[in-house]
Amino acid sequence: MTRSILVGEVRTGRRITQIPVSDATWSMVHRGTGAITATIPLGASDFKTLERTYFVNPYPIEATPVWSPGQGMRPEFLSAVEPARCLLAALEDDVVLEAGPIWTHDYDYGTGLLKVGALGFRSIFDHRFVLALLTDPRTAPAWAVTYSALSLGTIAKRLVQLAQSATGGNLPIVFQADETAANDADHTRTYKGSELATVLSRLDQLSGVIGGPDITFEPRLTADRLGVEWLMRTGTQAQPLLYQAGDDHVWDARVPRGGVSGLSVSRDATRLAQRAWVTGSGMDEALLMDAAYDPALVDAGFPLMEAVESRSSVTDLATVGAWAAGNLAATSRMWQTWSTAVRADMAPKLGSYRPGDFAKIWVPEDHPYLSLLLPAGFHRARILSVSGGLGMDVKLTMAPVQEVR
Repeated sequence: MTRSILVGEVRTGRRITQIPVSDATWSMVHRGTGAITATIPLGASDFKTLERTYFVNPYPIEATPVWSPGQGMRPEFLSAVEPARCLLAALEDDVVLEAGPIWTHDYDYGTGLLKVGALGFRSIFDHRFVLALLTDPRTAPAWAVTYSALSLGTIAKRLVQLAQSATGGNLPIVFQADETAANDADHTRTYKGSELATVLSRLDQLSGVIGGPDITFEPRLTADRLGVEWLMRTGTQAQPLLYQAGDDHVWDARVPRGGVSGLSVSRDATRLAQRAWVTGSGMDEALLMDAAYDPALVDAGFPLMEAVESRSSVTDLATVGAWAAGNLAATSRMWQTWSTAVRADMAPKLGSYRPGDFAKIWVPEDHPYLSLLLPAGFHRARILSVSGGLGMDVKLTMAPVQEVR
């Protein structure tokens, strides 16, 4: 198994080159933005002699730029890792683990190390507004668009397609087919230019309601293997969650040399609530407001705890109620995560699982903490994040399913 770091262009996804690194880290995050960091030893004596050269291959294979011994560093090096214009991609063999725009450079004179930092592809949509291309920007407050009778996943697709319609907005995204839905308030969204909302915030809102779909931009090599593209995947009406086809991944700590080491636990009650309030548009007495309540914890002796969230762009009371129900579902139980380290080169191998997938984890009877909460055996959990570097150790963070918490 070979781990590598590639660079390319964000707008086209085309590969520029593979860069030499002394270290790298990467992470994939469920319903979140992953990250890639590459450490380049500019101060190393052997690195200073590298230069960018090209191996010219016969048509139709593109000329491949590489870094090799030569007369020394050239300015093209920084051009290949230019923030915002270029991307980093972390690969395990031919599987793209994470890829997205470079945002930062951090050069340390003392160590001679250049750290190039990139975030997952979702990060680009934190820099795009939900707004059409207007000939006169002063008309933006009057602009609005309404999507109806579509699944929430397809509305998310429409928002990303709208973002691509702007000059310079093209991105190498592959879309799924449309999915229709009932023509009702739950499947209608109106977005106004006056709100200047980012595309990312609107995608997160679509995921956050009850039954909201998972939304992910899954990187992969293009068919000609000369670039990276992102498949925008969303959950459907029938199944809003995105996870693997087939059986759960299994990590069994009982297997000798099975590649699983330790199982750490975190429990957090800081967001626990039995009543979740949500406000919508309006002011004072005209303010849209609703709440959802679950008495189970109060009946079990917990003190009443409440949460509130403002959704000022919501103009329908039923949608406010849906947000309240969704927030209650997220806060009515104590949040618990499990973390473990696994080997990338042992089954299930790195690249075969992603955040959102389900797994079965063996909890031993002598676990100092979990044995006080759970019987020994396999317990089901959902992968929240996967992270690692250039070595064989991979860290998994998982959330046990509701009945296990």
